[in-house]
Amino acid sequence: MKNAIFGAAAVLLAVLAAGCNPAAENKTPEQASAPGGGPGAPAAPTGPQRVSQEGPFRFSLDIGTDKPKNLVKTKFTLMILTEKNEGLSGATATIDLEMDHPMGENRVVLKEVRPGNYAGEGVFTMGGDWVANVTVKKGAEQGTAKFLIKGVAFEK
Repeated sequence: MKNAIFGAAAVLLAVLAAGCNPAAENKTPEQASAPGGGPGAPAAPTGPQRVSQEGPFRFSLDIGTDKPKNLVKTKFTLMILTEKNEGLSGATATIDLEMDHPMGENRVVLKEVRPGNYAGEGVFTMGGDWVANVTVKKGAEQGTAKFLIKGVAFEK
């Protein structure tokens, strides 16, 4: 008898888990069909996504928006930590913006705002997906990172 009750409870829980997702029921068809928008799917990442990193520093990059636009000045803020988890000071930092085809040089020179925080402005010259190649140097040490910036919107 106990096994039948537990079995029925397990079936009921499985049915509820498979068919009841209140968050998905409130989505428009566009939201539900968007990447990461389906029931049970993880949320689509926003902002720059780090895809590689080398050297003694750790990086994170912020561009102030999850909907970047081309031909609009974008503020790039790079956070840099040392191996001791301290903000890096006195370094030179640049970001080279590239697409999957030749675009010519598009470099953002960053200036130190405070230890561990470097900022500068740059422009995405066209819509599409971009790669931000970060290079940071301090003395003999150098670190690099690549960030993917997806879906830069076309502006006229």
